Amino acid sequence: MPTGNTPTASVTARNVAVSWSGNQFPAGTPLNTYVVRRYDVATNTAQTMLSNCNGIVTSTSCTEQGVPAGNWRYTVTPVHQNWTGTASSLSTAVTVQAPSLALNAPTTFLLLPGAVTGSVANYASGQTLTFRLDDPNTGTVLSGSSTPATIGAAGSATISATIPTGTPNGTHTVYAIGSNGDVASASITVNVPPFSPSSLLNANGGNQTGRPQEADRVEIVFNQALSVASMCSTWSGNGSNQSIAGDNVVTVTILDDAAASGNDLLNVSTSAAACGGAFNFGSVDLGSPAFATNTSTFAGAAAEASTVAWNATTNKLTITLGKRIPGGPAPGRVNAVVTATYTPSPALMSTSGFPAVGTTSSSAIQFQEPLALDLRFA
Repeated sequence: MPTGNTPTASVTARNVAVSWSGNQFPAGTPLNTYVVRRYDVATNTAQTMLSNCNGIVTSTSCTEQGVPAGNWRYTVTPVHQNWTGTASSLSTAVTVQAPSLALNAPTTFLLLPGAVTGSVANYASGQTLTFRLDDPNTGTVLSGSSTPATIGAAGSATISATIPTGTPNGTHTVYAIGSNGDVASASITVNVPPFSPSSLLNANGGNQTGRPQEADRVEIVFNQALSVASMCSTWSGNGSNQSIAGDNVVTVTILDDAAASGNDLLNVSTSAAACGGAFNFGSVDLGSPAFATNTSTFAGAAAEASTVAWNATTNKLTITLGKRIPGGPAPGRVNAVVTATYTPSPALMSTSGFPAVGTTSSSAIQFQEPLALDLRFA
């Protein structure tokens, strides 16, 4: 039996095409059966041959599919029935690259959920991809897809996945996992700013500044979009404006000296018909103990009802005081600059899945309209 001719090898993604010149029997008859072997360059150890090049090869070429990452050489041995020739010399070494995942910028997320896009390369063909965060086996499963949906001969695809709401700030690893075991990863950073109120205005809608009255407003702006269901369980659609109204549905209460500071405290609640009876607002320390000498309650009906409105464009919450329920002295007037402070309910969440933290304050005569700019010229 003759000695095999030295093969050549070339790599496409995870597939290695091996070809060689055919042998002949001494009488000149072509020999058409061969055994192909692959060797680790570093150790010269023979490897288990994979699909299309394993067993008896009945031509002078084959393409081994799904070859592991590494540096490899090949030999070819002629065989015929019970006879085996001498193995060829080793081919020139070829390198099969490991699966890789490259993510497109930006890879730092300031809001969640966030879409990450990129591409995979050097995956064995025929696989579908799934995605996980921080651990390829037990990490959070990410919603995602690839194009094409099944990895082709080129071993590549474009990918997209969603980093979910509530992912903690810090560095994370996205894994692209092939259905036959190929895995690659890349890093992202989540750096969502704290979700907090950024401004407070106790505005006058009545006929006297410094005194809580019907039609006065409490306006609070947040620095990020609110997960509306965290404020009112019956609200939905984070990108939509929300409101609560109706006869005696919204109640604004000013509690005498109830703040931790000893100042009067403004609270908001709703009836069971709205928000399941649990409106997660927090409270406003009004900055003085002189607004109330006992509890003052504002509710009302029809046009005189207290209301709640959320503006999804400006991230502003507006509480409008309705008609005061009779009983006890009217709220006092504080016609001086005091510092009111809003503390949000810890149940409030941003659309990124982070709880509200911090406070916001307003140092002014409370329940007055903000001063308008005088743009008259001499």
